[in-house]
Amino acid sequence: MKTNDFEGEVTIDVGEGGRTRNKVVGGKKDGSGADGVADMIIWGRGKDAGIIYVYEVKPANEYGYTGVAQLQRYVDQLGENASGSSCASRGRSRGGTLRIA
Repeated sequence: MKTNDFEGEVTIDVGEGGRTRNKVVGGKKDGSGADGVADMIIWGRGKDAGIIYVYEVKPANEYGYTGVAQLQRYVDQLGENASGSSCASRGRSRGGTLRIA
C-alpha cells in the first residue's frame, strides 16, 4: 500500500483474528439482518483514517453474480454502523466522514 501512498491495514476473513475481523453487522447475504463477513477489508490509518476498501470475491460463474448485491449490503451496513458517519459507494458521496470505496 505504500506504493500508492495509502496508509492502512489489510484484514481477510481467514487471517489473524479470523472471521471476526471482517464482520459486517447486519450484512448477511440472506437479508436476515444477521452478521456477514467481507472477504477482504483495507482499513485506512493515519492520514487515510476513515477510508475503507471492501472486497467480496466470487468465482466467474453464475454464483459469482451474487457478489455485487452482497458487496453493496456490506457497504450500506458499514456506513450505517459507523458512529455518526455515512459512506461513499462507487464515487457517489452520501456525506459524513467515512468513505467506503
